[in-house]
This record gives sequence, C-alpha cells and structure tokens, in this order.
Amino acid sequence: MPVYDPAAADACFVDGRPPKDLDAVLTWVRGLYETRQVGPSRLISARQKFGKTLFEIEEDTAAGPRRLIGKLGRTDRAEVLHKALCELRNDGFRPPARFTVSEPVAFVREHGFVLQEKVPGPQATRLILASGESGRTAAVDSARWLAALHSSNLSASSDSFDAHQVLRWAQALTEVQATDARMIRDIADAVLQRLSETATPGVPTHGDFHPSNVFIAGNERVSGIDLDKFAVREPESDIGWFLMQTAVLLFEGGRGSRPAGSPGPRALSL
Repeated sequence: MPVYDPAAADACFVDGRPPKDLDAVLTWVRGLYETRQVGPSRLISARQKFGKTLFEIEEDTAAGPRRLIGKLGRTDRAEVLHKALCELRNDGFRPPARFTVSEPVAFVREHGFVLQEKVPGPQATRLILASGESGRTAAVDSARWLAALHSSNLSASSDSFDAHQVLRWAQALTEVQATDARMIRDIADAVLQRLSETATPGVPTHGDFHPSNVFIAGNERVSGIDLDKFAVREPESDIGWFLMQTAVLLFEGGRGSRPAGSPGPRALSL
C-alpha cells in the first residue's frame, strides 16, 4: 500500500511500493533535529523506487510549514547531487533568479542521504500534456532552464557512453524484441559510428533531463530536480533525452514517465 497523508495537498510519492524500514528511516531523520539541520516535521508521503527510499515531510519553521524531499540511495549519487545543488545555487540558480534548483538542507554522505527543498509549481509533464499555450510555454521554459545550465561555468566530472554499453543495450533489446534484431543491430552500428567521431565540446549537463524533472511556478521559478547524474557531456545528450521522453509521454497518453497504457497516439508539436 502507498504511504501518504490523504489530507495533504500535492503529495509527491502517492504511488509505488512503500519503503522498507520506513519507521527506522524517519527515526534517524528526526535525529537530525539535534544538529538543527531539520526542525519538527510530519510525514506526507514515501515510496521505494529503483533502490532509493524517497520521502516527503512537512517541517515546522518560524515562517510557517515548508515541504522537504528526502532521498536515501547510493553514496556516490548523493554526493554528486548535493555538490551540484550547492554549486549551482552559488552560481545564481536560486531565487530571485527565475531558473533555480532546490535548496539543499542536509547531507549525510555515508548514508547516501540528501534532504532538499520541495520546489514550487507543477511538473512540466502536466503542462506539456495539456493542450494549448501552457504546453508550448512549458517546453520553452524547460529549454531556457537547460540553456542556462549548459552556459554555466561550473566544473564537473566527465561522463561518456562507451561501446560496451551500446552493445549491452542492443543485446538486451534483441532478447525482448527478437523480430527486430536486424534493425536493432543497424541502430547500434550507427550509434557506434557516431561515438567514434569527434565529440561536441562538453558542457555541464543534467544527465536525466525530462519533463518530470522540471517544475514551473508561473513566471516566478523554473526549477530542475534530480541532478544526481550531473556531469560534463555533449549538450545534445540532455536535448535528445528530453525530446525522446516527451515523445513517449505524448504518444502513450501521458500515464507516467513510461506509460503502461495508451488511449492512442498524440501529435508531438513543441
């Protein structure tokens, strides 16, 4: 059963499997009160996803309640995320600027733990799937956030695909879609050919840039989240991933980031 407060508005993690040992996790998080990294809070929602424990709490502050998002996962990913958030905010990705990232609140490397602000606004996914001007505006706002990230002067580790990854993906696809084996091999050969060519100069990239990782609060803030794959890559990697994920959402009808059902294809007009 999902774990969430039905009385809370806009709970994040209302679907999926409940986290293992959630009570122990929350008890440990409450221990951060003693270090004054976190104030008294209540659980809003939680779930387990891809080996990560995700939860949302509402903290009591002097200025009123505020929502925070906690993640427990791989230590290396947590370190990348926390470092990216800190450096991007120092570089100007914080209010009153329009293009922002979430405020980091607490970080415990040995537990792979990051606690951060819940950014305001709806996901770009919801806006893009809506018909009319709101979808086009959300796509443009997402592109402008990405352009700001790519033009930042931050340093980061370099990341690139290699031939072994491509061959593993091709083999996995062939095993589940044997009738398209020849097409899959042709695509893999074309990808390997492009990888052998001189790459576009690298820039700071998101690494998992898609509409569900962008939140848009009107004209006030456009925020990118989930920067645990932040690294220097070709800028086309972010652009291609965003376009592919958006095409899947629109084609399948928008039931989640990788929809299971579809009422029929929709046109991609961004």
